[in-house]
Amino acid sequence: MSHAGSSTAATGTGAESNRTDRDDLSGRAARREQRAFAEIFKRHHQAIYRYCLSILRNREDAEDALQATMAAALRALPGEQRDIALRPWLFRVAHNESISLVRGRRATAGPEMEAPIPAASAEAQLADRDRLRQLVIDLQSLPERQRSALVMRELSGLSYEEIGVALSSSEAAARQSVYEGRISLQGLQEGREMKCETVRHAISDRDGRRLRGRRLRAHLDSCDGCRGFAASIERRRSD
Repeated sequence: MSHAGSSTAATGTGAESNRTDRDDLSGRAARREQRAFAEIFKRHHQAIYRYCLSILRNREDAEDALQATMAAALRALPGEQRDIALRPWLFRVAHNESISLVRGRRATAGPEMEAPIPAASAEAQLADRDRLRQLVIDLQSLPERQRSALVMRELSGLSYEEIGVALSSSEAAARQSVYEGRISLQGLQEGREMKCETVRHAISDRDGRRLRGRRLRAHLDSCDGCRGFAASIERRRSD
């Protein structure tokens, strides 16, 4: 009985140890285990790629940023003595690589997006594409920190603590950035849904505070009629 119990305990301990080893990819990479790097790529490359694509809006650039991130891991992790939270560390590297590409290349091409899930009808599929395209445009209009935090949270599933590590900030700051990003996206959607009469009153009254607001600007971006009304008002005032 005692021997069986010891055997079971040993087996359980061994399984727990193996599970810990499998989860400790950064430690295995630090010990220069080649399989660890293959596992790092397998586990994280899709999320890293999607994150880079959300910033760069270009598939080739996103691939470049992904490869640069993985190359950085290959260079930096072997022999590393510190305990590294691998996932937020990878996202921090990916963030820096993506921002460097944005600043260096200033790509002018429109967003290239992953194909949406097929819808039940052609009309529904087209509507899904339009919503996805608008979401990408809205995300690009957000301040960099809000966009990055929101994509890490909503698209990649990082915790607030991990987002804070990735963005070199605190967990509280990460929560605030995600919250502000969500509020900003909501404001853009509400702006597109504003009644044209309300928008045109603000334009006619020259309500500067409202004209500078995110909601009204979002409406003007999406409404040809109100944009034309604003242009006609400006022409009359300049005459």
